[in-house]
Amino acid sequence: MNRKQLSTILTLGLMAAGTAFAKVPAAEADKLGKELTCTGAIKAGNADGSIPAFTGKILGVPPDV
Repeated sequence: MNRKQLSTILTLGLMAAGTAFAKVPAAEADKLGKELTCTGAIKAGNADGSIPAFTGKILGVPPDV
């Protein structure tokens, strides 16, 4: 087996192994859209308000851009 074939096989194997462990309990999945964003981040902001809660609303282009 040459190096290119071996590299391809190893890459495909690693990609398949990564998806095998991608399961979450149903209780965690139910939190998506409620307590968590669609990507799994916490929606709530912090206590002192320096990090606002996530709303999903686009706030526009930053003034520096």
